[in-house]
Amino acid sequence: MSRHRGGRRPARTGATGPAVEVTIDRLGFLGDGLATTEEGEWRVPLALPGERWRVRPEAREGRRRRASALERLGDASADRIEPPCPHFGRCGGCSLQHLTPPAYHALKRRRIEGALRAHGLEAPPLEPTVTSPPGSRRRVRLHRDAAGRPGFRARAGRAIVAIGQCPVAAAPIEALLAPLRGLLPRLSTGGPMQVSVTLFDQGLDLLLHAAGPPSAADTAVLGAFAEEADIARIAWRQDDGPSMVMAERRPPMLTAGTISLAVPPSVFLQATGEGLEALQAFAEAELRDTRRVIDLFAGMAPLSLPLLPRLERLRAVDADADALRAVRHLAGAIETERRDLATEPVAPRDLGTFDAAIVDPPRAGAPAQIEALAASRIGRIVYAACDPASFARDAAVLTRAGFRIERLQPIDQFLWSPEIELAASFRRG
Repeated sequence: MSRHRGGRRPARTGATGPAVEVTIDRLGFLGDGLATTEEGEWRVPLALPGERWRVRPEAREGRRRRASALERLGDASADRIEPPCPHFGRCGGCSLQHLTPPAYHALKRRRIEGALRAHGLEAPPLEPTVTSPPGSRRRVRLHRDAAGRPGFRARAGRAIVAIGQCPVAAAPIEALLAPLRGLLPRLSTGGPMQVSVTLFDQGLDLLLHAAGPPSAADTAVLGAFAEEADIARIAWRQDDGPSMVMAERRPPMLTAGTISLAVPPSVFLQATGEGLEALQAFAEAELRDTRRVIDLFAGMAPLSLPLLPRLERLRAVDADADALRAVRHLAGAIETERRDLATEPVAPRDLGTFDAAIVDPPRAGAPAQIEALAASRIGRIVYAACDPASFARDAAVLTRAGFRIERLQPIDQFLWSPEIELAASFRRG
């Protein structure tokens, strides 16, 4: 069953032993129940604490053993609710739809608190979580299945689950699923294909990721589709090469404060407008008394551009040439520097010419750049983190260098997924 209300559900393949009964002790951060047995800890997909399940053991996953859930025995947990999506349980896009809101929010906050404890960090209490509502996701990445239908990766394995609706996605993106079911099988390029869909004020922006180039027929099909479906722009990217615009009816624009910028295809954007606004408001509040700011892992600098009217100096540093090119026309107001900060961090002596830094790294964090910041004379840091574990590791480096954590703001842009983000402020001394 996709909704997991109890009763029987098909056993997963790969079973390695007879069925047994287990009681779920606690909830893992991925939304699976964890049961302690004589053979160690078992992971039971989508089971909740206090529930008793008949399961079949499967493969080991490090120190845990995976088990397939066969049947729930007895009553459901008080924390269990009916998932809002019919694809839940098979689709890997969401893993926490079966939790009540209090249990859901508590799980994500425990993930942050556990990461901080693991590094012995003293931090202020977490502020209330800013949670993006259903239907607010403005950026999704879909996969084409063997029949050409759009979908997401399955919860287990690499199969594609075709979807007809998505309660997380913004309404225009959800409405595009049906037209995509007609478009994707018509494209001549074989093999895996992904479709990144982003919603702008100007309409939908599509970027097709494929192993091969588009044919002349593909070009014609995509041009006609842009007109029929009122798509703002369609671009094509082969492997990791540059993006090629196939049709553009309205250039997608990013607004940051009073500044609007044309957005190149494939440039990173925050997943929801609510999430971006929360990060911008946090940076504005924490850096209101600074005049010289360096924005590290800046992308198109959406967190620092709203500060620009009152700054004396702003430098945006990133490895993405397209993103920096988009803000380069603001020459005189903003400096840009292309640099891979993972391997070539800005040196402490250069950082010392700024009052504050904004750090918005990828999931792996910013270990090299954080070491340079710790060794610099910079006094304020705003860190936008997309992973609590890498954030806590980096925060420990800063606190050992004399910084203190002043604020921690959880930001939940990825509704019903295990992911949770953080905005944090540090002050030296």
